[in-house]
This record gives sequence, C-alpha cells and structure tokens, in this order.
Amino acid sequence: MVIMEKHLKPSQDAFGLAVFVALCLLVSGIGGAITATSVGTWYQTLVKPPFNPPDWVFAPVWITLYLLMAVAGWRVWRRAGLGHGRRALVVFAIQLGLNLAWSFLFFGLRRIDLALVEIVFLLVAIVANTVLFWRIDRIGRGMTISSNLDRFRLELSIISTDRSFASPSRIHLQPSSI
Repeated sequence: MVIMEKHLKPSQDAFGLAVFVALCLLVSGIGGAITATSVGTWYQTLVKPPFNPPDWVFAPVWITLYLLMAVAGWRVWRRAGLGHGRRALVVFAIQLGLNLAWSFLFFGLRRIDLALVEIVFLLVAIVANTVLFWRIDRIGRGMTISSNLDRFRLELSIISTDRSFASPSRIHLQPSSI
C-alpha cells in the first residue's frame, strides 16, 4: 500500500509529535511507578540468569524505547492520518496498553506466571504493529521492530529471573508468595 504523506502545517506536525511523545512517556512513567514498588524489594530476591542486565540499564533503555515508539507512531500518523492509519494506530495503542499491563502483572502483582502469558499477547501485538507500520512507513517500521524486540528481550530477561516459578507447586500460590 502506497500512502502519500499528508501535508501538515509545522505547528500541527510538532503538536502531533508532542502528543505521541507525551502518550508514550505517560505509559512509561506509569509503568515505571509500578515497577518502583517492587524493584528495590521483591525483584532483588529473585534468582537472575547471567544474561540479565544490571538494574541501572532498564530506566534509560525503557525511555529510549518508548521515545522510538512515539516517533514511529507519529511517522505513521503524519503519513497516513487517522483515516488510512487507523488500524495501525489502534494496534499501536493496544500494544502500549499491553506494555503497561506487563509492568502491572510482573512488578505490581508480582505474578511472573501471568506476565509470561501476557507477553505472548504482547508479542502478537508487536508483530501486528510491525506489519501494519511497514505498509505505511518503513522507517517507522524499523523503529518499531528495534524498540519492540529490545523491549521483548528485556521483559523475557526479567521473566526468566525466577526459574522455579513454573513448577507445579508454585503456579497456584498467591502473588505475595512468589
């Protein structure tokens, strides 16, 4: 599908970018606030694999990834608008919601098992978003692929921190017991 870039006034273009950045950083900030409730306590007690990045890496990487997602979403919006880009932008919004849900499940509820299930849905949204963005803006798609795959890898690294969470005796325990 070839979509011609919409001609926007510079002020409209800048406002659109500001909205995408604000939305993505809002989701990142809420996720960060949820993460902060557990990262210094519960998360420190989990057994981490050798490939798990150090804690200080997560904040700057997450902010960078969310900014890349914002620019990718903005590029799709400015190229296709809400009409032709509606499906891609809806999937983008769903993906943002799933990103936030993962932080809530893993750090907020401390439910590694539910976070692992949720990340499968997040991966589906990532793939769908990448395909839909590809059809509209290949640069935006590139930003989406790199930012989403990096985020997915980071989340899998975190999920793999407690290797015993999947044992049958632990799956049905209360969140505070995991």
